[in-house]
Amino acid sequence: MNILIIEATSKRKPLAEDYSDTSIVHCRNSLILKHALGADLLDGEYALPQVLAKQYDVIICAYASPYMPHVPYRQILEKNPKARYVWLVNDHDVEDNQLLRWGVINMGLVYDMICNNPREGYRHWILNKNIANRKLNDFIHKWLTVNLNSLIIDPERTPVNCSDKNGVIYYGTYRKWRAESFKKFLTRGVFLSASSKNWKKFQALGCDCNYMPKLEWQKNNEDLRKFKYSIYMEDEHTHTNYAFLANRFYEALMSDVVMLFDADCANTIQKCGYKIPENLIITNDKLKDGLVNYANSLAFQTNLMYQQLFFDKAVEEKNEAVSQIKKFLNVT
Repeated sequence: MNILIIEATSKRKPLAEDYSDTSIVHCRNSLILKHALGADLLDGEYALPQVLAKQYDVIICAYASPYMPHVPYRQILEKNPKARYVWLVNDHDVEDNQLLRWGVINMGLVYDMICNNPREGYRHWILNKNIANRKLNDFIHKWLTVNLNSLIIDPERTPVNCSDKNGVIYYGTYRKWRAESFKKFLTRGVFLSASSKNWKKFQALGCDCNYMPKLEWQKNNEDLRKFKYSIYMEDEHTHTNYAFLANRFYEALMSDVVMLFDADCANTIQKCGYKIPENLIITNDKLKDGLVNYANSLAFQTNLMYQQLFFDKAVEEKNEAVSQIKKFLNVT
C-alpha cells in the first residue's frame, strides 16, 4: 500500500527528523507517522516531482490553514482520483483543509477523518459550513477518534539532567478561549514562551510574566528540559468535550517537567486515566500568593518521581494510537 502524507507548505527542504527546525505539533506528528505507516511525506513543493511520479492508495492531508499554499498540490489529487483521502487534525476548531475542499468542489471527493476529538466534539459551525451546496459534515464519511497527542512520546529519549532545572513555564500560541486561565496563571515570575508577535495579546490581559521566545524542540535537547514545572490549561470548549491529554502533558513527561493542572480541567483530569495528585491541581486558593510561590512550596523531586511512573503508560498509549490508525487505514 502506498501512503502519502501532505504537509502543504512552501518549504524548500525536508523537515528535520530531530525536530530542530519546527515547533509545530502536526509537523512532528507527520514525521512520526511517516515512519510508523511506511509513508511518503510531502512537506514542501520542492518534492512534488517525486510524488507526482507515483500513484497512492491513501493520501493523508495534515492539519489546515486558510493560508496554506494548496494550489500547487492540486496535481496530486488530479493524478490520484481513486485514492482514499483522510484529513488528520489534532484540534477541535480548525477550519477544513483547503486542498481537500478543492477536491470536494472540483472532483466530488469525500474523505475520512482522524482526529483527537469525536465528531460530536468538533466545532459544529465548521462541520455545518456550506461546501458545494451541502454541509462539510456530509463529505466526511468515517471518523476515527484517537489520541494523536501521545504520538510525541519517545521511549528512546535520553535521560534528563535535573540538577540545573528551575522555574515555571507556559508555552504556546495565544488562544482566546484560554483568556481567563492566562489571567490566573501567567503572573509574576512565570515564564511565557510564545511568538513575540503574540506578546501584546497576553499583555492586554494583564499577564505580568517573563516573556521569552518560542522554545526549541530538537530531540533530547529540548528547551523545556530546563524547567521544573509547566502549566496545563485548555480551551473552555475542552472542559466539557474530552479530547485526551494535550501534547504538553507528554512533552513534560519526556522532559521530566512536573505538570501543574488548572483545576478547570477537571473533566480531562477525571477521564485521562492518570491519577493526578491533588497538590498539582491548582485551585484559586493555591494562587493567592502567586503560582511561583506555590510551586516553590512543593517537593519537586517527590512529585517528579511520581510523575515518572506515568511514562510506560504513555508509551502504551502511543502504541495503541498507531495500531488504531493502521487498522483504520487497513495497513498491514
